[in-house]
Amino acid sequence: MKMAENKIDYFNTERFNKEIGSIRSAVTHTFVGDYSKSYETWKRASNIIRCFREEIAARDVEAVADVGCGNGLYIFILHSVAGIKKGIRFHGIDIDTAEICYAEEVKKRLGLDNIAFSVGNAEDTKLPEKHFDVVLLSEVIEHTADPRACLKEVARILKPGGAAIITTPNRDNIFHGLNRIFHTRRKGEYSIRSSDMTGKRPRSYSDHIAVKGFGEWRRIIGESGFKIELIKGGSFLQGGPCYNAHPVIFGISIILDSVLGNINFLAGKTENITFKLRLISS
Repeated sequence: MKMAENKIDYFNTERFNKEIGSIRSAVTHTFVGDYSKSYETWKRASNIIRCFREEIAARDVEAVADVGCGNGLYIFILHSVAGIKKGIRFHGIDIDTAEICYAEEVKKRLGLDNIAFSVGNAEDTKLPEKHFDVVLLSEVIEHTADPRACLKEVARILKPGGAAIITTPNRDNIFHGLNRIFHTRRKGEYSIRSSDMTGKRPRSYSDHIAVKGFGEWRRIIGESGFKIELIKGGSFLQGGPCYNAHPVIFGISIILDSVLGNINFLAGKTENITFKLRLISS
């Protein structure tokens, strides 16, 4: 009973801290919405959904894992994708206990019995070997101390020939200079992801410690036993409060995205990249 009470207290405290953080950010930056960030997020989500739809249309998918699932949002979205067959099992894993608590509560309220969540590390998930047909790794690998170890773990839990969908920031973004000018981050304003109920910040998820360029990611992916099947670019700008205050710059980026977004070689110049990978069978 004591453990359950501690878990509830921790859950409530984390939720309260997040709400306080949102209010503080709104007051600090004098904004109550983030339209530029919403576009960035929408573009990334649409790339993930496209890759997933292609995979379930082409292959018999039985099990899907979301490594670094946060509050389970993408699992719930993919679970509801049109055309998905009944009986696919989903497993979300995240290092943040509070996020897993949120996900479990949503799952309970939706009455979904083919979804499971657990607390774990992206470099050592403890998930069964060669078990999943698809593994999603969205906005996670750039937080890990050793991206190769993370990809090695993804390869371990994938079935031979399985697919990995990875999204990550791109250091080669053509607007990288503008991002450095406009996207300022004060000390202590990043999201702290806790590994247990102590609230301590895990070393492997400290911040964006492994952001790399397009060419560097391609080399690391190749060295990790994967081949790239599809590359999709994200938005050209990294959204956020500072871009909300410069709508002309954001508008130009939207025009560029609409006109140039379907040109393959420009995918390596966007703010974020989505890779659809195939595990090379040994």
